[in-house]
Amino acid sequence: MPNPPHSRRSLLSHLLALAAISIATLTIGCGGARAGAAGPGAAAPTAALVDPCGPEQFWTPERRAELTASIRSVKLSWTDRTAEITGAEMDRIAAERAGMCESMVAQKAPEEAQEKVGLCLRASLLRQWALYEALKAPSVAKLVNLDHVLADITDGMRTCQKDVVWRSYDARLPDAGQFKAQELTAVAWVYRKLEDERAEEATALALAAAEASGSKALKIAALLNAANYAASSTDRSHPQAQALASQALALAKAEGWRSYQAVAEAVLAQVALRQENYAEAERLAVNALRVTEEIYGVESLESALMLDALGDVHQHQGEFAKAVSHHQRALAMCRKLAAPQHPCLVNLAFRVAATLDKRGNHDEALQHYGEILTIFQSQLGATHPHSAIVHAFVGISYFRREDYTKAREHYDQALALAANAAGMEHPYATFAHSRLGELHQYLGDWGQALKHYEAALSALIEAIGPEHEDVASAHLNVASVQFKLEDYLNASHHQVKALTILIEIRGSEHLEVAYAHTELGNTLGKAGHPDKALPHHQRALAIRLKALGAEHPGTAESRAKVGVALFHTGQRAEGIASLKEALATRMQVLGAEHPDTLGNHSALGSIYHLDEQHALALEHYRHVLITFRKIAPDEREAQEFFLQRIQQVCDAGHAPACDVR
Repeated sequence: MPNPPHSRRSLLSHLLALAAISIATLTIGCGGARAGAAGPGAAAPTAALVDPCGPEQFWTPERRAELTASIRSVKLSWTDRTAEITGAEMDRIAAERAGMCESMVAQKAPEEAQEKVGLCLRASLLRQWALYEALKAPSVAKLVNLDHVLADITDGMRTCQKDVVWRSYDARLPDAGQFKAQELTAVAWVYRKLEDERAEEATALALAAAEASGSKALKIAALLNAANYAASSTDRSHPQAQALASQALALAKAEGWRSYQAVAEAVLAQVALRQENYAEAERLAVNALRVTEEIYGVESLESALMLDALGDVHQHQGEFAKAVSHHQRALAMCRKLAAPQHPCLVNLAFRVAATLDKRGNHDEALQHYGEILTIFQSQLGATHPHSAIVHAFVGISYFRREDYTKAREHYDQALALAANAAGMEHPYATFAHSRLGELHQYLGDWGQALKHYEAALSALIEAIGPEHEDVASAHLNVASVQFKLEDYLNASHHQVKALTILIEIRGSEHLEVAYAHTELGNTLGKAGHPDKALPHHQRALAIRLKALGAEHPGTAESRAKVGVALFHTGQRAEGIASLKEALATRMQVLGAEHPDTLGNHSALGSIYHLDEQHALALEHYRHVLITFRKIAPDEREAQEFFLQRIQQVCDAGHAPACDVR
């Protein structure tokens, strides 16, 4: 299930998980000498001794009973069902692995094929074992993600029979050092997928072991695993993710291993997307899809998920028609190729629904959301946490179609489900709080909006720490309501915190930093401190000029705010000049009737009014009033406001110009 926006996992974690497993981990296998591996609190030598094609089996009835009891020890309404599903899927994985081994013998496969398929099968065995070890001390976060992990293990195992396996090993694995690298990479992958606190340590150990192993294939697999982990962290880790994936890409190209090349380019596309480098993200995603289609075929799960990732690039650029086309094609492939309970069906249906909703196709989106809820209720149980996030997005759809009663019903349902099934600190619960805050804020219920925003902020700090970019967003949400309540002191306190976090994570030149500067400048200006507001608006203008150019509406917004602040700090001529420059840009880019253009006219009218340049003030006030009468004749309140402004100028002795009624 796709995570809510504030959960910053990598794109591959949500959309390319199946492709990543079936391509990137083929270097982890079995065969050759056996040796135990030392992992961070999990790597037991007994697991390494089990041959997936040998008589000794890892997945025994005793381990099945132990795992079932462990999952059920988390006594929530949905965990019994999860225990049943997990046990049954682990049984199926073990049975399919045994069937593949028997088939190789029956078909008298060449020794090289048996060795390479055996090496690949060991990947699923190690991951199955790592999953068993990780769930000896289960948490809600781990259990929520189980369906994805189980599906990924199965898909990776099935890929072992594809020809790509023959091209994905550079050597046999005869020594303990290489087995250690295999095992640690498998453990790190499971920990990352389950949000286990040991993921970072395991990832670092696996990368070091792969480097020492001398195997280029193992090194590429470990590099890609580490790159995925870094890409799923905060933006501070994205340069690291880019460096790791670039190194993997270079090695893959040098060896001619195109399957690794595709995964590396997909990771790099994710990083470029997060850095808002859309052209580069699209180039990489297109190439990753092309290579994947050449290797696995156009009709494959791997290609479907790469296609979906390309759709995500288009969605981030606001190209929703292209995005939904890619998502729908990917969903059609998944329906054709995957089992009925496969998570890709839900993931891709969700992506289609969300994109349709953004395009304004709310009815179609709601149909898809309804299908997803039905799947969850039949397969995971009605109280599984995944249902909460679906209800939240259903609420968003109703909010967009201005059915606020229905929106609140689904937001409330999402919050109740998430809190009961996963706890108030789970991302699904904080997302529901944020959506409820947004709804109440839009309706002008400031007290309820503040309550929900503050609850989301508190839960986020408890769950992910105070220095995360999602915490910065939560601070800005709280501040937006406090600003409306004229609590400027507390609003600025939260905005300063948000700005500090964003500069640390994003860097001082990022557009989100410009937004935070703007919000803080607005608050300081309203609080009567234009001298303190001015530097923030000037900093926002500098960032937007560099990132967006002089003719962008965002740059014009900052230029207008700089103009107002300059005027109120006594630099009247400079302030008016800045406002006029912003107005010229808005007229050219947005048009004469755009709300931002009219707002710029209004600001100039106010400035001229304060400067006692009454004729110029009247010119701008009259322009806004006449335009409002043309484009929004029913907006009586706005018209009355400008009539009052005009009357004030009339009272100052300019009655001949005031016949506007």
